[in-house]
Amino acid sequence: MRYFSTTETTAALIGHIESKIPNIYLRFGDGDFNLMDGRRDMLAAPSREIQSAYVETWKRLNNKHMIAVNYHCKELDTLEDGMFPGVHECPHSYAIQCTERVVANIPELSMLYSAVALHHVLTKNISLYKSFIESIRKNGSTIILCNQNFSSETLTQFFGKNIKIGAPSHNSFSERYRIWCEFDAALSACDKFTVCILALGCGGRAMTYKLIDMIQHHSSNIILIDIGSSIDVLMGLNNTRAWVEITKPDIHSLLS
Repeated sequence: MRYFSTTETTAALIGHIESKIPNIYLRFGDGDFNLMDGRRDMLAAPSREIQSAYVETWKRLNNKHMIAVNYHCKELDTLEDGMFPGVHECPHSYAIQCTERVVANIPELSMLYSAVALHHVLTKNISLYKSFIESIRKNGSTIILCNQNFSSETLTQFFGKNIKIGAPSHNSFSERYRIWCEFDAALSACDKFTVCILALGCGGRAMTYKLIDMIQHHSSNIILIDIGSSIDVLMGLNNTRAWVEITKPDIHSLLS
């Protein structure tokens, strides 16, 4: 299995955007695996509907997609400078478990991308994260699925002109039908290569199967990027994740 570093993963995303290469970058963490197995996540209760939704999402993924999990540990030689327990380092057993779960769903997969790439780059290589943000701005066509409380003005400041689709902060899956409807309408209005930013947590990843179906129906000229909690930092939220509280990313460098 080829494990991409956080820098390689971020550079690959930038390359896809700048070269206008359609793809899907989807992250899976402990919350997702808990919900798949019928256990509670931090922000969502388990249900048969969510489990079925994850099954449908996995059916639509293949070895050409950028599937990402956390595999950063000493044993796999994937631990990077600035990682430690609480900040992206995970136990070897967890890394293997994540890898095996992914391969079980996509047996032909030969490479994995880092699920914490954007998080780590934001704290250790902020100029690269800035390049990632700028590549989205320069592209000029963006759809953002995110917490409904996020400031539209701040989103525009970082990502440029965009279509915002808001969702509840604690359970985006509960409003999936409205989100799907708004996403479908947003895709209908896009006539060029579009970056779709997914920032809806586990509930958002569970409902991704429908987003993928809509993307394939409307156009193949789209890249869907699960940006994760790095967007919380951009929105000025510093207590949503342990890694944010511990590392205290320098948001002023991005604003400059």
